[in-house]
Amino acid sequence: RMLYEPAIATPVNFIVHTLEKVNNALAEGHYFFSDIVREGIALYDLKGRSPFATPRSMTAERAFEIAEKHYDQLIVSAERALVNYQDDLDRAWMNDAAFMLHQAVERLYSCLLLVLTNYSPPTHNLKTLRRMAEALDQRLVEAWPRGRKPYDRYFELLRRAYVEARYSEDHEIGGEELDWLGDRVKALQTLTEQACREHLDRLKAQAESPLTSLGPLTSLGETERDHPCVPSPTQSQQVRPAIAVHLARTRPRCPRRAAHVAQGDGKGQLGSEVYDTVGLEHFR
Repeated sequence: RMLYEPAIATPVNFIVHTLEKVNNALAEGHYFFSDIVREGIALYDLKGRSPFATPRSMTAERAFEIAEKHYDQLIVSAERALVNYQDDLDRAWMNDAAFMLHQAVERLYSCLLLVLTNYSPPTHNLKTLRRMAEALDQRLVEAWPRGRKPYDRYFELLRRAYVEARYSEDHEIGGEELDWLGDRVKALQTLTEQACREHLDRLKAQAESPLTSLGPLTSLGETERDHPCVPSPTQSQQVRPAIAVHLARTRPRCPRRAAHVAQGDGKGQLGSEVYDTVGLEHFR
């Protein structure tokens, strides 16, 4: 319904986590979840109680350590996928090459999301990952030209390659499409590395300064521009979407509650029950 409801103009994507995972993240000071809990609006709360743990602070040293670990792991992983792509392309294994390109893009976007926010959704949908990553750093838009049918079709072929390039006998992609996509992925790689390195440099500077403790992250619009947990001034931080929290009763005999956390622009939001889970719904 949310995909086709005319009243909901903003694209909707659900990301679901267990309540235990969210509370563990809050206890560890993960600012992505802390920001949502701090600024969320409770649409419904059973007996007025919140199921969330109290967000803790994170030291600047720990923030840098986590971000650097994400970067080191995923940048190498993305490069490995590109090497495999080129090898498959040289052997004319077109579908395998398309799948490895998909993996390279997925890992690059996940890298940026994890380095900048310490969170990446458990999804293989490149449109979702692209939308979230470009919202953090608009420079990434340059990697994918929009508005021309051939280029839009090429990206759609790449998006579908995660499943169809491996399992569908009807999936076809040619050398021209793969060459163009390969060039765009390499451009994305350069932009991602640049954005991540800039953010890591800011984190390192904060870690080496006397101010080494980070409180729960405030909204991007209210945060000081040199805060190590937020994007740089060149990135998209002028508008922070509204955040809504839906705390729903699960089943009559189940004492647990569920939380549906929705981040959006405040227009056309639609609540729903998520049983025994915490769901993060991203809008843009």
